[in-house]
Amino acid sequence: MAVRADAQQDTVLAAGPWKYSSAVGLTLTESAFSTNWAGGDKGSIVWVLNGDLRAERQFSPRYNISNVFQVSFGQTERQITDPADPTRIAWGTPDKTTDLLAFESTSRWTLNAVVDPYFGLRAETQFSDESSPLGAITLPGMACARAPKIASTT
Repeated sequence: MAVRADAQQDTVLAAGPWKYSSAVGLTLTESAFSTNWAGGDKGSIVWVLNGDLRAERQFSPRYNISNVFQVSFGQTERQITDPADPTRIAWGTPDKTTDLLAFESTSRWTLNAVVDPYFGLRAETQFSDESSPLGAITLPGMACARAPKIASTT
């Protein structure tokens, strides 16, 4: 009698339709300090919006494909000393703190052998890339700021 040593069950999955799922979330955090607080901290408001969309299908008992699309964006706004009146506190401009657009797809072939091959693809980008060394780059037909050319010393 032969017994498999791994913890996987030998289950055969039947082919079926696409299965969809989604989750959306909003996280909101706020901190405030009165003018009596001597610690030097100031208030802040942080918000993050997350989205997670999934689609999976078992095409045959041995082939499965799974797709995931993730979206996340958030900002933080901090209190600052009012430039017009240093005795007052004002809200500064918000900073981007979370920024993600990601797509992931995995195709799996179940062979019930030593290996079960798969193919995976993941692509990530952002809504707003604030780290470009070339400066602001926009779509064609719009203004484009580039880094200055470096003079050669030869």
